[in-house]
Amino acid sequence: MSETSPNRLDRIEAILEQVAQQQAANTIAIAQLTVRTDGLTEDVTSLKDDVTSLKDDVTSLTDIVMHSIQNAEIDREMFQAESRRIWEYLLGQQRNGNGRSEE
Repeated sequence: MSETSPNRLDRIEAILEQVAQQQAANTIAIAQLTVRTDGLTEDVTSLKDDVTSLKDDVTSLTDIVMHSIQNAEIDREMFQAESRRIWEYLLGQQRNGNGRSEE
């Protein structure tokens, strides 16, 4: 029985040594994962900020494009009205004798 007890004790000590080594390895791995997780958190925050900035830029560009479309429509209407006036003037000149005004 005395031979069994030291043998058993040696096995328990060996197991405890393995557990301690595994615990140390786990502690290192957890620390590395924590660093990586912190880095990923910073990256996600940065990406979130970038997306917000891009969203603001798209909104701004949409406003600019809509304003440009409105201006183009106003310009088109003015151009059409001016073209109509010129056309009517030219038609009136033809009726009055090929560009000579009646006096």
